[in-house]
Amino acid sequence: AVRLTVDEKIAGQRVFNDKNRGKEDTYETLEDAIQKTKQRKLGEIERYKKRYDVDLADRTNYDLIVDTSYSNTEELANIIIDGEKSYREGNYYPKMWASPACFIGTQTDRQTYGQSGMYGCTPDELAEIMKQKGFNPTYGEIEVVENYGEKFIKDGHHRAMAVLVMGKTLVPYMINKDPKVNERLEYE
Repeated sequence: AVRLTVDEKIAGQRVFNDKNRGKEDTYETLEDAIQKTKQRKLGEIERYKKRYDVDLADRTNYDLIVDTSYSNTEELANIIIDGEKSYREGNYYPKMWASPACFIGTQTDRQTYGQSGMYGCTPDELAEIMKQKGFNPTYGEIEVVENYGEKFIKDGHHRAMAVLVMGKTLVPYMINKDPKVNERLEYE
């Protein structure tokens, strides 16, 4: 099961700017498009819960979840195909994917570029290694902490930057479930 998500504002922009939509999907303003898109999503969640007793927002219902807010379609398609192949073969494949632009870094640029990360190199050097050896999504997921709907990078700043340097739009990530980390983040 694959779930494609998108930031509410970006979803609103997409439908507002799509002039090929039918009459029922035309909007007076961008804000109107964002609000109606949000309402449609909530209605869909409610309808599925009522009709099928399935919570569309529950991540455990999916094998692959991809935030398409900043992705390109070719990369998205490859992730879905590779994920399905791994699933069929019984191999591990990262469940969650998003653009590094969806995450909030907890290091300064100086820290990220001034320190050696994975393999003892800078993000630019890591991107070069990834280009030469090929990007392996099953190694090195970005570790994030969720707080009030935002995703903060806990570990993986170098990998997130390297992916951007490579020109990729999606990176695998995992959510840290340690309550102490989340609790600490709320009070800092």
